[in-house]
Amino acid sequence: NYLILLMLVTGAAIGHALFHPSAMDLVYRVSPPAKLGKYNSVFTTAGSISYAFGPLVAGALIAFGGLPAVCWMVLPGIIGAAWIFRLTRRMPETAASAKVQKTSLIAGSASAAALVVTVCALRAIGYMGVITYLPTLLTESAGLSTLFSSLVVTIMLFFGVAGQLAGGRLSDKYGRKRMLVAGLVLAIPCFLLIFAGGFLMYAGIMSYAFFASFCYVTSVTMTQELLPGKTGLASGLTLGFTMGLGGFGAAAVGLAADITGNLVFALSLLVIPIILAPVLALFVRYKKLDASATA
Repeated sequence: NYLILLMLVTGAAIGHALFHPSAMDLVYRVSPPAKLGKYNSVFTTAGSISYAFGPLVAGALIAFGGLPAVCWMVLPGIIGAAWIFRLTRRMPETAASAKVQKTSLIAGSASAAALVVTVCALRAIGYMGVITYLPTLLTESAGLSTLFSSLVVTIMLFFGVAGQLAGGRLSDKYGRKRMLVAGLVLAIPCFLLIFAGGFLMYAGIMSYAFFASFCYVTSVTMTQELLPGKTGLASGLTLGFTMGLGGFGAAAVGLAADITGNLVFALSLLVIPIILAPVLALFVRYKKLDASATA
């Protein structure tokens, strides 16, 4: 039943939205300011590694047991929920001691944070669109099997994990805005390679995942720093709100594919938000203050 399936997916999305902002707010509070990018990247990478296994596991289940076999994937969710419930009952003292507000070393404003969120949303539209329709593109256009297509998507997501780690750590060292713009710019030619076919297509898929994820943690960290004292809101905007907009973007791609009857053409439209993202990122006002001035 399609309606029931849609309701279940919505419920999963609500759970995702409830968990991540508060969890990342805690990460912000307990992490050293000079290593905030690194700590955020480790947090997001942990989830992304499991997320990367998802298509491979689902593809294997479908290949060997049919679509109903996907129901077995409820088990990790139940185990994870029980584990989190047990851990949070032991954390009241840790959470209370973590509520010490950090002094922001960033000269920013709500308008600058809003621009970063917009950039993050544009990035999410491109990335979610590719992830959503890549299996269909590989099976229908490239003639690959469901299992092999799932393997390609899994490898792609692991490249995204590597990009998150690299982007978070390098943003600590070379600057958030610089790494944000660099990742978004480098993602453009990589996205175009996806339509080249053959080896270049696979190279484009993997490199696009790397650079699109490279700037993801950086944008989250920037928003947290631009909204001191509102890190839960900042995390919710970048982790939840923008991903929701990315989902709407993916739905728009599907609609375009239905209208034109051409999935490749519909996917190629994603180049518009992918190009707009680095252009807008250049206008973000983000400047570090002298640490002695805030002491």
